[in-house]
Amino acid sequence: LHNIMNALNATELCSLKQLKVFLISGPLQRLFQLIVITGTLTFSHCISLQRRRRERSMMEKFWRKDGDGVHQTITQGSQKLALFLNPETPTQLRPLTVVLHGPAGVGKTTLAKKVMLDWTRDSLAKTLSPAFYLSCKELNRKGTCTFAELISKNTPDAQEARPEARAPAQKLLFVVDGFDELRVPSGSLIHDICSDWNMRKFGLANERMAGELETTFGCRVTTGVAQELLKSEPFWTMDLSEVMRCLHESQEELLVRDAMDHVTEVSLRVKTRMDLVHSSFCLRHCQNLQKILLQVEKGIFLESDTALESDTPVERSQQDHHALCLWTDLCSVFRSNKNLSFLDVGQSFLSHSSVRILCEQITHVTCHLQKVVIKNVSPADAYGDFCLAFVGKKTLTHLTLEGSVHSDKMLLLLCETLKHSQCNLQYLRLGPCSNIPQQWDDFSLALKINQSLKYLDLTASELLDAGVKLLCATLRHPKCFLQRLSLENCHLTGACCKELSSALIVNQSLTHLCLAKNNLGDSGVKLLCEGLSYSECQLQTLVLWCCNITRRGCKHISKLLQGDSSLTHLDLGFNPIATGLWFLCEALKKPNCNLKYLGLCGCSITSLYSRDLASTLTSNQKLETLDLGQNIFGKNGIIVLFEALKQNNSPLKMLRLKMDGSSVEMQMLLEEVKDSNPTLTIDCEASRTTRSSYCDFFSSML
Repeated sequence: LHNIMNALNATELCSLKQLKVFLISGPLQRLFQLIVITGTLTFSHCISLQRRRRERSMMEKFWRKDGDGVHQTITQGSQKLALFLNPETPTQLRPLTVVLHGPAGVGKTTLAKKVMLDWTRDSLAKTLSPAFYLSCKELNRKGTCTFAELISKNTPDAQEARPEARAPAQKLLFVVDGFDELRVPSGSLIHDICSDWNMRKFGLANERMAGELETTFGCRVTTGVAQELLKSEPFWTMDLSEVMRCLHESQEELLVRDAMDHVTEVSLRVKTRMDLVHSSFCLRHCQNLQKILLQVEKGIFLESDTALESDTPVERSQQDHHALCLWTDLCSVFRSNKNLSFLDVGQSFLSHSSVRILCEQITHVTCHLQKVVIKNVSPADAYGDFCLAFVGKKTLTHLTLEGSVHSDKMLLLLCETLKHSQCNLQYLRLGPCSNIPQQWDDFSLALKINQSLKYLDLTASELLDAGVKLLCATLRHPKCFLQRLSLENCHLTGACCKELSSALIVNQSLTHLCLAKNNLGDSGVKLLCEGLSYSECQLQTLVLWCCNITRRGCKHISKLLQGDSSLTHLDLGFNPIATGLWFLCEALKKPNCNLKYLGLCGCSITSLYSRDLASTLTSNQKLETLDLGQNIFGKNGIIVLFEALKQNNSPLKMLRLKMDGSSVEMQMLLEEVKDSNPTLTIDCEASRTTRSSYCDFFSSML
């Protein structure tokens, strides 16, 4: 019963004045199976007996004496109705509405009752599938009642149905006998529709439709329930696509504006073309929207997808044209919404036409996008089109182009973007990109001309040692103003470190360098430390996470830290340096060591080294963050560290440590440390498997 009422409250009324009948449409079509036995009505799924002679022949078979005559006749006459009679038939294979028509006396009522019998008989084997029989002749004589009372006339237990016991929507059957004979007096059936918004899942009713309902049926419709619904938490915990569908069905612009007024960020996953319809309608009224995350699944734009074999070229053209029109409507939000500043398009299957439409909206003067992320988008040529759209876009400050970025055209157009006089780009991420060395002359020239770019992220690009040599030549140029550079996982070796060391001495602006996941080795670290030891070097953060550094490398780093180095943040995570930890600890004890952050996550450190670390913590006066995650200290090692921390003379503010924080003994130790050192935070997260987020110094840029 609850399922029925929920669906009815979401019902739309279609073509009342033209048909003068009550049709079930919109959301209700997805919730109900309906058979209407009538004398005049036709419908898109109707089983029409087109000619009187065929009607008479078939209807005579309805009166055959054998028990399965009706079912057999229906099976032979219409596979659709045969499927409909079986509650176990998959929903997508069954018609939602069936209408039979024919002259009086041919057996429609008998057929209706036989359908009821077959439906309940087929469902008894597994689960109860409710069926309701409504005779319009009886309704004409019935007095005032609610719909719940009406359908429970022959099933009294239905009024006591609990919400958790309601039947699945596809397991409900309504049989309405003689719909064209319905003559319900005004106000006699139901007094108030949709008074309880909790029963909403004959969408959000709009005022025009409410007025049409009142005029036709003489019943009062509550219109304020939609506003109440928008204030409720359950409504906004629904999937965003479902929320937008409901708002679109209302067609009330003021209602949609009120609903979307507080929305600043949306994540759209376009799976069907109706998603384009719903989202474009809602986003046009979302004036405070600042960020859009967009994903377009395969098949929305047919020119980039394999057509169905049954589709003709004309059908494909019409379908794609329709999709592009909807897409244009959606993309217009980038031009019309002045607050929209962040676009993230990822894992999307676009087409040449859809990319062109999006780029046209981005290039418009009223588009104020500041941050754009294009990630794993097809076709590959789309990256070049986007770069062309960004030329002269002075509002754009952050750009990420990630995925199959291998186009020479893309790099050439990107260089034009960087060289443009109105370019204000500050952050640029390219990756993985395989042909940067071949195009480096143009790219290097763009970096020298550009005065705005401060952060360059080439993570996972095949730069190789040869590419680094070209890059270092650019870094040594007096007009290169890069401040942060990431060369993580760029297939580098220790051979490139001499060039890097030279560039670090000359360059006065570079303060952050990430060389993580490159096989630099101890020899490479030695060359880097030589450059870092010069007073001209301004580098503050160095990430050497997973660079195959061992005990010998620690000795070079220790010597650097004891000198007059500008380095304040060092990440050595996931390097086998346990045996060289003593050298680092000795350096940290020196008063001229400026390190504030030290990352030693996953460095195979055990309780054997806990006393060296404890001694360091009690003497160092500058270290604020120590990452010891993914190291096995054991209970004894942790006790040694905590005893040192309880002395309350350490500036440490954050300690990451793998330990069992659930045990009673460890909880007591943690409480003792907090009491004696209240400014210290201890992170006991045992699942950390990557370097500290602090040294991922580009994450804050987006």
